Amino acid sequence: MSDAVMQVAALGPETVAPASAARTTAADCLSPVAPGVIRQLVETGRFAEVVRFLRDQSYLRLESTPELALLFGIALARIGRQLEGRHWTLTALRSARERGIREVEARAFNALGALAFEAGDIAEAREHWHRARAIATASGDYATVGRCSNNIGILENLVGRYAEAAAAYTIAIAAYERARFPHGMAESQHNLAIAHRDQGRLRAAFEAASHGVDSARELDDVELLARALAGRAEIRVALGDAPEALREIEEALVLHRELEDVVDEAEDLRVLGLALAASGDGDAAEAVLRDAITRARRFERPLLQAAARRDLAALLRSRDRLDEALALAVAAREQFETFGATAEAVKLRRMIDDMQVVPDQSG
Repeated sequence: MSDAVMQVAALGPETVAPASAARTTAADCLSPVAPGVIRQLVETGRFAEVVRFLRDQSYLRLESTPELALLFGIALARIGRQLEGRHWTLTALRSARERGIREVEARAFNALGALAFEAGDIAEAREHWHRARAIATASGDYATVGRCSNNIGILENLVGRYAEAAAAYTIAIAAYERARFPHGMAESQHNLAIAHRDQGRLRAAFEAASHGVDSARELDDVELLARALAGRAEIRVALGDAPEALREIEEALVLHRELEDVVDEAEDLRVLGLALAASGDGDAAEAVLRDAITRARRFERPLLQAAARRDLAALLRSRDRLDEALALAVAAREQFETFGATAEAVKLRRMIDDMQVVPDQSG
C-alpha cells in the first residue's frame, strides 16, 4: 500500500482559484486579506513560498492570527520540517480556542491528526480527526467534515478495514459536495482508488484514479494532479503497463519539483522505483528506492520508509539477494505493525516465511 500517495487532507473549506489564474505573489500577502491569500498559496501546493514569506513575519502577528499560524504550520510540515510545523499548529489551536474561532480549531485538530499520522501515531491521529469532525459538524463546516472523513478512511484502509474505508470516503465526498468543494471530492476519489487497489480490484482502482486525474486537470490543480498521476502510475505498474507508469510518475516528479514539494517528491521516487523494476532496470530501481528510504528518514515519514523498504525487499528478492531482502522485509513489517497496519504486516509476514530457508535435515 502506498501510504504517502494516499492523500491526508489538512486544510479547510475554501474553494481556491485554479493554478493558471492570475498568480499571487508573496508581496501581495501584506494586505489585510493575507490569510485568504496565504490559504490560496497553500491550497495550490506552494508550501515553500508560504514558508519563505511567513518566516519573515513577526511572531506576534502569527500568534494573534490563528489561521495564519495554522497555514504556516501546515506549510512547514509539507516541506519536511515536522517539529516546527507541529509547534505552529499547536500555536494556532491555542489561539483559536482563546478567541472562540471554532472553524480554525477544527482545522488545527485535523492538521495535528495529519502530523500524527505521518509520524506513525495512528491512535493519536484517529483521536484528533474524530475530535475535529465533531467540532466541524457542530459548526456546520462541511468541508472540514469531509477532510476528517477522508482521513478516517485512510486509517481504516491502513488497518485493512476496506468496507469502513469506502464508507468514510463516501461520507467525505457527500460533505465536500454540500460544501461545494470539488478539490476535496477529487482527493477522496484518489484515495478511493488506492483502497480499491489494496484490495486487488485493479480495474475499479484504475477507473477511480482516472476520475481523480481528470478532475485535477479540470480544476487546474497542479498539486492534486501530481498526486493523482503518481497514484495512477502505481496502479499501472500492478496492471503490467510499465511504459505508461514511467511516463506518468516522471510527470508527477516534474510537477512536485516545480512546487518544491520535497515530501511528495520522495513518495514519487518510491513509485518510480516500482516502475523501473517493472521495466527491467533493476539497478536503477534499487538506487531510486534506496534514495526514497533515505529521504523518508530525513523527512520523518516512517510510513513512507516502511513502504519503500517493503518494495526494495521485493526487488532484492527477485534478484536472489535473499539476506538483504529478508532484513528489509523484517524492518518494514516491524514498522507496519507499530502503526497498526495489519494488512501490510500480514503480507510481509508471508514474504518473510517464503524467504526463510528450512535447513536440510536429511543425512
